[in-house]
Amino acid sequence: MIPVINMGILTLLYKGTAALIQPVSDKRIVEAISFTGEGYHMLLKTVLATAVLFLVTLAVAASAARRRDKMIQLVYRWMQNLAVYMDSCNRIFAGTSRK
Repeated sequence: MIPVINMGILTLLYKGTAALIQPVSDKRIVEAISFTGEGYHMLLKTVLATAVLFLVTLAVAASAARRRDKMIQLVYRWMQNLAVYMDSCNRIFAGTSRK
């Protein structure tokens, strides 16, 4: 949490500094400081979006782990049905030969 707060503070400081020196400084210097603030802002948004997606991933994994037993049973039944189906197909087509 501290790095996120640090990026937020740096964003505000760079944008505030650009606003304060605008009347007395060269336009290029003001733009450079302002763009640095915008870069920190984009970095902050990226970190926050990544954190949200990480939390969503954890929630999905926890939900899947809770339903794991049901999923294992479902896959096991599906594999049994597939084995029965393949065995039936082999029995049906074993009697027919291609000439």
